[in-house]
Amino acid sequence: MEENTVRDVEAGSETGEEDALVGNINKLMVTPPGYAGIPRKGHLVFDACFESGNLGHVDYISDFEFDLFIRPDTCNPRFRLWFNFTVENVRETQRVVFNFVNFSKTKSLYRDGMSPVVKSTSRPKWCLVSWGFGIVWCWKPQSLAGLSKAGHL
Repeated sequence: MEENTVRDVEAGSETGEEDALVGNINKLMVTPPGYAGIPRKGHLVFDACFESGNLGHVDYISDFEFDLFIRPDTCNPRFRLWFNFTVENVRETQRVVFNFVNFSKTKSLYRDGMSPVVKSTSRPKWCLVSWGFGIVWCWKPQSLAGLSKAGHL
């Protein structure tokens, strides 16, 4: 698989994958592989460099799909049961698929009807992620990382 281009937005430099695995992502812009131009609106900027943020790595799958890797819980490195991060530089009406690749359990409260929440400039209050918002979410086993499940969109 071709290496993804990853830029540190604040420093304006490219960073390697090893940097993203050590700590939380900090204002990380993910662009298509081989893209060398000026970042455009729609090239998503991920950030988890804040209290309770836990996004460790992002893989670009396509313009509308990303594999997200959550960092382990602080006191129990075997578990990855929740996520907290921000996304910026989104185009109006842009839709994307976030595949949470490395959740540690397939059986969790999400299976029993619980749902993640989302907040944005257009939704200033926390709202449940549901089909009504046009948002689809699912757990993607790590063995399928890098394989698009939504490539037909």
